[in-house]
Amino acid sequence: MPPSSNVVFVESPEVLDHRLKIKRLEIWDNTIQSGIRWVGLVLICFAMAFCVRVLAGKYTFAQIGVSFLGSFKVSEAVSYGVGVVGVGYGLRERRLRRKNIERMSGQIAKLEEEIHQRRSSSHLT
Repeated sequence: MPPSSNVVFVESPEVLDHRLKIKRLEIWDNTIQSGIRWVGLVLICFAMAFCVRVLAGKYTFAQIGVSFLGSFKVSEAVSYGVGVVGVGYGLRERRLRRKNIERMSGQIAKLEEEIHQRRSSSHLT
């Protein structure tokens, strides 16, 4: 209805109670999701601290890896990052294209059948 109308909608108590229950569930959902994120972050920090404590004073592959990472230049790191992102993007687009072809191939066969019932599909896709 247009905003200028004088009609007032009054909701029943059952609808209001239902909306209140849904709002409470949304609040709990948001709280739990935030809690899971923060607990995960804290667990990652504890795991990293444990690893540092265990490896302290030992010459290990971790030290070799840190020295290797320390010798990286910013331009090299950026180029590797762009390469990884590019490969990930390409893989995702390939998967999307394959899903789209699979989804549309049924529609194409159906349309071909509607146009000419005795014609077989080309099966190109």
